[in-house]
Amino acid sequence: MVSGEDALEGLKQLYEAQLPTYYSPGAKQRAKELSEIAGNCVHYLEGFYENTVPNRLLVLNEQDWKKRLKYPYGLIAGINNILWYPTAKTENPVFIEMKPYYENAPDDLKQKLDRLYPDQESPYLSALLRWWEVLMVHEYTHNYNRENNVSIKLKWFDELFCDYFTYAFLKRNEVTNLVDVRIFEIISELMYVGGLEVVQHRSLSDFEELYTNVGAANFCWYHGWFNHGVKSLYDKYGEDFLTTIISLYQSDSGFDSSSEQLVSRLDLELVGFRDWYDDWYKQKH
Repeated sequence: MVSGEDALEGLKQLYEAQLPTYYSPGAKQRAKELSEIAGNCVHYLEGFYENTVPNRLLVLNEQDWKKRLKYPYGLIAGINNILWYPTAKTENPVFIEMKPYYENAPDDLKQKLDRLYPDQESPYLSALLRWWEVLMVHEYTHNYNRENNVSIKLKWFDELFCDYFTYAFLKRNEVTNLVDVRIFEIISELMYVGGLEVVQHRSLSDFEELYTNVGAANFCWYHGWFNHGVKSLYDKYGEDFLTTIISLYQSDSGFDSSSEQLVSRLDLELVGFRDWYDDWYKQKH
């Protein structure tokens, strides 16, 4: 993988963007769309963290991606304060890998997506694309955590916390973001339920040991499970959960060497957290 300024070689800069944005030739419109979302995400995050981050956004076609990254094209990558996004939309190859989740999902979940996208050939792929776009909040949260001494050791909780930021971002302006909120909720449940009999890895221990090595589609399934839990967490705590976690890790880090220690510590700060964890973890997985 190339790093720093080498990653920008051969790309064009979007000068009217809210934050530094670079794109493959021919992808200016896609870069504009993603840069606007990215700017809104960063603005939201800066309300929670003291130290800012010099974020940059790269929007790359498959050829430029493969020149710079070893990760499969179609994923999202946050590395060295650079957020890497593919230019692919609904034809994203990672989305195609997740189609069995949709095929195995209950009809009522499919119908909910159909009602959100009545004019789309594939409501599932359209919803995945929108979910993929707002995951910018998730990736940027990793950057802000690192720059603000929020060091979460357990990978599953680190990822769930970043997913929480995504949902909270959407819920902040739910009246104008209603479709995006519903997409987040429906896609999360659909991926989790529809993927249960498909994915190879379903345990937190597998996630801690293998992390991204579970494979792109399986990794996304875990986020369906995490997001499924995020909604019920948000219903309990709202945005207070975010400020509590940030403050706790900044003042008392190192308590999350195991899930049991994490849950015990958070239950002291967030009344009912253990009850939430037990209900969420004991779901079929």
